[in-house]
Parts: sequence; C-alpha cells; structure tokens
Amino acid sequence: MLRGRNCVVCHARWVSTTVLTWMLGFAAFCLQGQDGASGLSARPDTAPYLAFPKELPRPGSWQSSLAFPNLPPFKELVGVVEVPGVNWLVAHQRDGLALAFVQEPDVSDTQVFLDLRQQTAGFDDSGLNGLVFHPEFGRADSPNRNYVYAWYAYTPTPEAISSPWYISHNRLSRFTVREDRLEADPESEVVLIEQEDRHLWHMGGGMFFHPDDGFLYLTVSDEGPSQYRTESTQSLSRGLHSGVLRIDVDQRGGAISHPIRRQPARGRTQHYYIPSDNPWVGTPDVLEEFYSIGLRNPHRMSHDPVTGRSWIGDVGESQAEEVNLLRRGANYQWPYREGHVDGPDPRPETVIGMEQPPHLAYGRGQGICVIGGFVYRNGKYSALLEGRYLLADLRGNIWSYALEEDRLVYVETLHRIQSEHWFIISSMMQTRAGDILVSGVYDGAIWRLTPGSEPVGKPLPERLSQTGAFTDVPTLTPSESLIPY
Repeated sequence: MLRGRNCVVCHARWVSTTVLTWMLGFAAFCLQGQDGASGLSARPDTAPYLAFPKELPRPGSWQSSLAFPNLPPFKELVGVVEVPGVNWLVAHQRDGLALAFVQEPDVSDTQVFLDLRQQTAGFDDSGLNGLVFHPEFGRADSPNRNYVYAWYAYTPTPEAISSPWYISHNRLSRFTVREDRLEADPESEVVLIEQEDRHLWHMGGGMFFHPDDGFLYLTVSDEGPSQYRTESTQSLSRGLHSGVLRIDVDQRGGAISHPIRRQPARGRTQHYYIPSDNPWVGTPDVLEEFYSIGLRNPHRMSHDPVTGRSWIGDVGESQAEEVNLLRRGANYQWPYREGHVDGPDPRPETVIGMEQPPHLAYGRGQGICVIGGFVYRNGKYSALLEGRYLLADLRGNIWSYALEEDRLVYVETLHRIQSEHWFIISSMMQTRAGDILVSGVYDGAIWRLTPGSEPVGKPLPERLSQTGAFTDVPTLTPSESLIPY
C-alpha cells in the first residue's frame, strides 16, 4: 500500500489536506478496524507503533491585526473590493464615499474613487452597499473596460441622508472610470434600476458577475418594517424586492437575452436586458429579472468557481440567521418561514417557485446578523482552509464550515475580533494573494486574519521512515502494527 524508499511525504510542515486525510484514514484502518471486518476476532494493540496523531494538526488561535495600520480610519466601512488587474483596493462607506489605495502594508494615503455623499441615504442598513467591477475591466479591447457598478440608497431629499424615516430609492448604477486615473466620474452615472424604498432598513447589495454566463447577480431585500413586507415579499409583480436578480448588463440579445418587458410599480428600469433562461421568463405580469425570491435582508452573496455554487447570507428577524444556496427559481420562504421555524406571516395559499429551506440556520445564541462570507480557494492558507466556507456575524465572530455537497458543516470558530464597538464586521473578502480581509463598521478598520504561530496537536510525520509503518524502509519490512488484508 505504501511504496517508495525513504520518500519524502511532505517537504513543508503543512501538507495537503488530501494527503493528510488519506494517511490518517490509513492509520485509522490499521488501529481501529471494526471487529470481524478484516477477519480478526479481536483488535490487536497497535497503538505504540504508528506515529500518526489522532486528528489533523491545526494552527493556534487565528489572530486579527490591522491590514493597513497607517491608513486613517474609514467612516462606517461597508466593504472592500479589489480592482482587477492592478494592486489596488477600493473601500466603500455607508455615507456614499468610496476610497482607493495601493494594497501595500505601509500605505498611508487614499484617493477618492467615487463620491456620492450628496445623494446617498447613509443611515442604518442603507448607504453605498455594493461595488463590483465589470469582468472585462481593464481590457484595452473591450467597450466595458472602464465600467464599475454601484448599489446604493439614492435620495434627492437631504433629510433622508441621516434619518430612516424618509423615502429613498434603491439604485443600481454604472459609472465610468477615467482613463488617466483610478477615479469613477460621478457625472457618468447610468441608472439601471431605481425603485422607491419606503424605509432605510434592509438594502441587500451582494453582487457578482458569474464567470460562466457573464450576467450580473444582485441581492435585494424586503424594504424593512413589517407593514411593507406583505407587498414586498412573495411577489414577482410589484417591485424588485426580496430575492436575487439576474440581468444582462451587456445587452447581448439574440437567444441570450431580451429587452425589459415590464416595469416595477414604483420604479424604473433600463439599460440592460433580461436573460432568456431566467426562471419566470414568459410568465404573464411578472418582473422577469427575478432569479429567486423569499429573502429578508441578504447583505452578502459570493460565488465559488470550483463547485459552481453561490452562497447567500440572509439576516434574520428574531429567530434565526440563514445561509442559503442560490438556486434557479428557488423560494427561500421569508416571511412565512424563518430558518427552520414558522415566520411572522402566514404561508401563502399558492407558493411561488421551488421552496428552498436554508442550508444553514442558527439561533441568536450563536450570533446576531449574519455576514455572508466566501469559500476560500487557492491562497496562502489553502493547507488549512481550502474549500472551507468562512462565515461571520456583525458581532465579530468568524467561523469555518466544510462543504459536504450542498451542506455546510461547522468545523471551528476561527476568531472573534475584539472591539469597543457593539457592531463590528460588515463584510469579508479574499484577495488574489490569498489574504483574508475583514471590514469593520464603526471602528472603520480593515483587519487581516492570519493563523497563530504555534500549531495545536502533534505534527504529522514528514517522512515514510517516521510513520512507524516499516521496521526497515529500504526493504519495506512492515512493522507489527500493519494488519494483512
């Protein structure tokens, strides 16, 4: 089963999870086989021989530190995005200001990337909640090379900038980044979606361009207070609320997409097409932008290109926080279900789409206000986190979950960011270099998450000769710990 002469199993302290799991499984077979499964009447005492630990070693407590300690604090930071093709980040704030800076540890200066402060309702859940660059950003041969998209709470009323009781508008807009510097021109705004939002609670704002179909996916929420959600949820015809939208901003046409056929009741949409394979295309009197419905406040959504799955963190009301798997035509059941229990509203007589319970639900005893995370891929911590879904909550907790097909299985609590503020985390992201960055709301900090220096548990043997599987490796003489099979 094991071949090679004194071969090196691992050149570094941390070896790949696949190899470790196989070796531990081999050791477990040798040490803990089922009675009778191998034809033995009893389990021999092999424990003194093999040098494998009982569990995988793991890092000591993860730690957080300021990623850019020389930068001044941001003002109510909502999120951070990477600029494609260059080593820059853009941090967007609740007040409508987005600032760009070089992604270097000693950076001390920022520059204005986009300033929407005079038209953004920056209070409570609202503000400049989402930014995403076109996937062809920076490509010299593309007409989309300068486009960035923003989801924000637009208001022409100055009073609404600092109060939740004034009506604002959900806006999805495209801006053009200048050719000569990294700055989006506010005057270049092209409004794609604008609809009335009767409260500044709940905004959504999770966005990504799907790498396979090129469409823009956007999470939208239920307007907030209970007096509005009856109209805003479990409906495909009134407004673009409470679900996930899927649109073709490139207006490709043909068999791919078609022009907008219907307008929301209290809004206006333009400058994009509807993908022709959206689930409710062709259904009379519906807004065909919907890809799924039944979400409350889906603040963050991310896509895992390896599995092709997309995960949505949906903030609960009083009973449960949810993580949902994005599915075409899914109904996530808000407000008649919250987590795995009954929600505040009655179940509708006719349920739209395919009912989809959450793939993860937890109560307020574990955390408050889920901050949807991402699946860690191909980074500097892959030996520890590859394929794990990292999840956070507003209070500063960060957890690690394993992906088992369509299930999220808790693995460990990575860290809790300590702060003098009650509300801490607003977003998380992985950079191209593999760093894990966490946005702080009220402290205005960007935190970097790193593993502790001291590992927990006995390290795995690095050489075949150190496993105890052979008494003589050159001749492959097995030790007494191996059981013939």
